[in-house]
Amino acid sequence: MIEVASVGTQSARPRFFYGWVIVALAALGVACSFSVLVISLTPIFGGTLSVDLGWTKSQILYGSSVAAIGAPISAPFIGALTDRIGVRPMLVASFLMEALIVASFKFMDSHILGYVLRYLALVVFCMGTTQVVFSRLVSSWFNRRLGLALGITLAGVGMGGAVWSPTAQWLIDHYGWRDAYLYIAGFIAFITVPLLALLVRDTPAARGLAVDGEQGSGNVQAEAIASHTGMTLREVAGTSRYWVMLGAFFLVGLSVQSIAFHIVPLIKSRGASAQYAASLQGFLWIAAVVGRISSGWFIDRAFAPRVAQAYLLGPIIGIAALAVGVSGPSVFFAVMLVGLALGGESDVIAFLVRRYFGLLHYSRIYGTFFAVYGSAAAFGPQITAWAVEHVAGGYTVVLKVLVALVLGAAALLFFLPRYERA
Repeated sequence: MIEVASVGTQSARPRFFYGWVIVALAALGVACSFSVLVISLTPIFGGTLSVDLGWTKSQILYGSSVAAIGAPISAPFIGALTDRIGVRPMLVASFLMEALIVASFKFMDSHILGYVLRYLALVVFCMGTTQVVFSRLVSSWFNRRLGLALGITLAGVGMGGAVWSPTAQWLIDHYGWRDAYLYIAGFIAFITVPLLALLVRDTPAARGLAVDGEQGSGNVQAEAIASHTGMTLREVAGTSRYWVMLGAFFLVGLSVQSIAFHIVPLIKSRGASAQYAASLQGFLWIAAVVGRISSGWFIDRAFAPRVAQAYLLGPIIGIAALAVGVSGPSVFFAVMLVGLALGGESDVIAFLVRRYFGLLHYSRIYGTFFAVYGSAAAFGPQITAWAVEHVAGGYTVVLKVLVALVLGAAALLFFLPRYERA
């Protein structure tokens, strides 16, 4: 009888787990998210719009500024709505709206208000295209390999930026900026949306599977229960670990994103050519992709806060090296160390939300971290620029302050408790 029972309840894992299809779709979706489009397309279209519509460079930045301010505000609300209506409906609706709004850029006139309102519409209607939603999707499909799955998913940010920028420039050169917007919208509407609508399932239970691909009715039932258990946002806000995480990742966003944004002006201020500075920024984003995937692999095998601290050693060493004025090949390695952390920390946030707080209100809770991290990332570079110009008279002192902020973030992570391993 024991043998029969064990056979009946044995967990068999298929040779190929459909969850990796979900991860590929999530990486594609993140690459096409409005946040990636804002980062990658605004600089490409900016010069042409300035010439054709008579806008100044500062006016071109109004749009991305609206996105930077609005995204952290809308993220928690979109997270709560996703928890209520489900992932797939949110993704399909959000990407359809994104396609329509991007297509509408074709019809802009010289009034800057129309340009800004389109960016505002992206923030209001398209936050469901970002990792706020995709992190919940992947967290519902994976447990033991959650870190790697999240790493691949969030690497879509770097991959999207690497693809969209040259693609947009090619479209502008061959078809003009108005039709370029239309082609980008068409890809989202006719490629991204159908793939997500047809292939995405909110949970593995929808395909008769459990997390990580285990089969058997007992595993599927257990996973169905797990997807409906966890802490509410109010309960989470009453825990010290929530506030420690918020504080730590606020400091990370403030410091690491600030140095990433200022790599080009920093390197140019020390006599390097614009081409060399731009190439360093490109390598920074390549390092970010490597950081996201590698940190995801490590947090499946080790305590995630310690992995995060290990990756924070990169910017501590890299920023300190830039502060003392390293030159030659050392500059390249310093920038790469910053890039690894730039990619590595996003995985850890999404992973720890799943481990500490469960899936019941995952998107709502993760949305608050996205808001805090995003706010720090949005305002940190501006504060850094102001300090460089009006307080410190250069980058050296400011870089030392950024090192101190990263050290503070790493120290806070010591206060996070152990979680149950998968």
